This record gives sequence, structure tokens and C-alpha cells, in this order.
Amino acid sequence: MLWGAVGILLVPLLLWAQPNDEEEDWMVFRWRSFVEAPSLGVSGGVAQLQREGIGLRFQGPAVTLRLGSAELRTLRSASLERYEHSYGFLALTPSLHRADTLRMRWWRFGVGRQEGYGYRLGNGGALLLLSGGGLHWSQVTLAEGAQVDALQPFWQQLRFGSVRDGMVLVQLTPLLGIGLGFERAVIFPAHLVWKYLGSSLIEFVGSELIVGGFVRRVLKARMPQAAPVVNFLLRSGVAIGWTELLRTRMNWPFDSPPPALLDQLQLSVQMVF
Repeated sequence: MLWGAVGILLVPLLLWAQPNDEEEDWMVFRWRSFVEAPSLGVSGGVAQLQREGIGLRFQGPAVTLRLGSAELRTLRSASLERYEHSYGFLALTPSLHRADTLRMRWWRFGVGRQEGYGYRLGNGGALLLLSGGGLHWSQVTLAEGAQVDALQPFWQQLRFGSVRDGMVLVQLTPLLGIGLGFERAVIFPAHLVWKYLGSSLIEFVGSELIVGGFVRRVLKARMPQAAPVVNFLLRSGVAIGWTELLRTRMNWPFDSPPPALLDQLQLSVQMVF
């Protein structure tokens, strides 16, 4: 149990640790930034729940509240903007339902990080292409209808999982930004510590070491202006591809049960104070 707890704590640190493109220093969470640039975000959209063997998919509205820190700064090496956002969140899907009148309520809380690059628009504005992810815990309650066998492991229990997301954010002013994004939450029916750590390490190598290293090379090449698009497409592609691999094995490539997947298309409003 002790090593399992240590492992759970180490993985998010690895996933959050990002190199500064100009200073080459590694950081996990910028507490000073949290004090200097607190952020508040609210998003709403449509959610869809699916799992192997579930039959009809569940759909319903979803809302998310995020509190954290956000930092937007100009890179010295190129006329680009660098955006970093660390946050805690509380999410509620109040009425997931399907055609047979079965209705559920699913709530989640967790921590996450978004980052990316973008282009200046003038007057403090920017067009930002962001990707990220995090960890979350969730619980589902049955509001109406009979239980579904495929969702039995999730009923009335706090379940651990991971999140991947991508967003196009238009920073209208230094205070206000509006974004459109997609989020996929992977919810584990059980927690297999060592298989989870092994699977997360493989994803980290692909997403952070390979893709992150390639993007840093683009930033130092002849066309650094391509970095925002390259970073967004590669990271989003890896995230989508990886979660598709997890669809049948929650700790791919290791033998493990299928998770539940909660997809959301979100419209977000974010304020940085």
C-alpha cells in the first residue's frame, strides 16, 4: 500500500514536470505563479459515457469549475506566446441518460495542467492552442431506472482515473479568454498500481520525451512559428490514440479490465486575475 501511494503521487509529478523552453529548468507546480496569477474557469457542454458491453451510450449536459493559476508570457526566441495553466477542478454531469430512460448522475474532482503555444493578436490578446491532462476521482449515483451490469464496478464508489484534453483558447484581453475544447476522462473500475505505473511511463515517454523534445527542436529551428500548431497536433494525436488503446485495457499494454470513457465537448470561459 505504501509503495502504491508513492507511485500514485510520483506519476502526476512526472506528467506535470515540463521544461522551460528558454531557461531549460524543470518545474512541477509554480506556487509563486499561483499567488500572482490566480485563475477561474467555467465550462459547459455535452458529455457522452461509454464502456465495452454497455450497449447504448449515455449522453447529457456537463459543467466544470476550475480554480488554479495561469501564466501567459512571450518567448524571447520567437514572436510566440507560451501559456501554462495548473488547476484543481470539480465537474458534474447531473443527468446522463439513454433511450431506455436509465438516468445517472456522475461527479468528479481532481487536478490538471494545460499548456501550449500561440500567436499574439494585439491589445493583450492571443490565439492559443493548448493540450493537457490530469488525474481525477469520480463517483456515480443512479437517479432513475435499473442498474447496468457493465457499470456495476462504478456504483456508489470513488474511482480513480486520468484525463486528457485539448482546447483552442482565444485570449480576448489579459483578463478574459474563451475556448472550445474536447476532454476525455478515463475512469478505472479498479486500481492496479504497478500496471498503471508501467502504462503511464510508456505514455510519458511518447508524449513528453519524444513529442516534447521534437517541439523544442522546432522552436529552435528556422520556422519557430510552426511550433504552436505542431505541438497541438502531435500532443492531441498522441492523447487520442493512447485513450483508444485504453478502451479495451485500462492499463494498456498490460492485461486489465476496460475502463469507462467520459467524453465532453466544452465551451469555456476563463479569467486570469
